[in-house]
Amino acid sequence: MGTKLFTLILLISLVYTVHGQDASSSTDDDFYYPCQPQDNVNCIRNYFASTWRCKRVSHEDGVGIPSRSLLKSYVPTVNLTASSESDIYTFYGSKVTAFYVNRKTNNLVLSVDFDGINKNSTLTTFVVNQRGREPAVVSDYLNETYSVELTGVIPFRGRFGLKGSVVTVYNKNGIIPFDVGPNLITSSDPAISAMFAGLVGDIPSALQQLLLTKGPFFFYTYVQNYICDFGFKYTGWLV
Repeated sequence: MGTKLFTLILLISLVYTVHGQDASSSTDDDFYYPCQPQDNVNCIRNYFASTWRCKRVSHEDGVGIPSRSLLKSYVPTVNLTASSESDIYTFYGSKVTAFYVNRKTNNLVLSVDFDGINKNSTLTTFVVNQRGREPAVVSDYLNETYSVELTGVIPFRGRFGLKGSVVTVYNKNGIIPFDVGPNLITSSDPAISAMFAGLVGDIPSALQQLLLTKGPFFFYTYVQNYICDFGFKYTGWLV
């Protein structure tokens, strides 16, 4: 009787182990890693070009990328809308941290960490919306540097998969270095002064709001210049 009981327990254990292994293996099979190691940028370029028939491109960190795309950013807590174009973007210390395909969701995941992303704008327009009044407006130069990790989830939708990307941002620096011109800092308009005081008074919160729109643009700019050119212009949103 003891022998039979031991045998039954052993069989149950074996079945449990085998099923556990199968479940784990099945989960692993859902993920496909096209490049080994995952940060092999040359391999990533080839994968993009063969999957979406985009044009392979390459770029070096520290070299500015001119952009004529209009970028609008928002800080609702101070009623601010900031817009600029003809800016220069420079990436520093870029490193791919994840690159894989989730077969179950049919999505490609690309995550890139940056020591810094610098935006140099010779002309940024700051608009402060006011209740029952016209907006207060001032224009000035702006130079700012973000330290972030960007994760893009790209659906397999033919050539324009990048347009359907969902981008999330992990901000590594709550107080970023920035330089802004005197028109904004010394403005005599009470609405502009109050906006700027609120902005610098809570920079971490402002960054969270700004990166909701800047994050997707940074990701678009990186892919289009470092990986593969999809041949379309950024219009404010990837989706």
